[in-house]
Amino acid sequence: MLIEKETGYKVIERSRRCTGFDYWLGDETDELLQHKGRLEVSGIRRGENRDVQARVRQKLKQTDRSDDLKLPAYVIVVEFGEPLAEVRKK
Repeated sequence: MLIEKETGYKVIERSRRCTGFDYWLGDETDELLQHKGRLEVSGIRRGENRDVQARVRQKLKQTDRSDDLKLPAYVIVVEFGEPLAEVRKK
């Protein structure tokens, strides 16, 4: 829901393993379901803002593996105790 609100894109499929991200993003109305972005998601059961920021940096670095795709990468980290969510575009 967060990524759709922030970008207008939806998850259209899961990525292959070891790509550095979890899901492909796209426009559901596109009949070809072309990839428009990459999404990496992560969660923290309990933590502080600094924990969320550290995880965001870690996940942004993780997406470096697929930067040759020349598509934007989005990272969402959710802390479930507060709750708190951080959405970052690379």
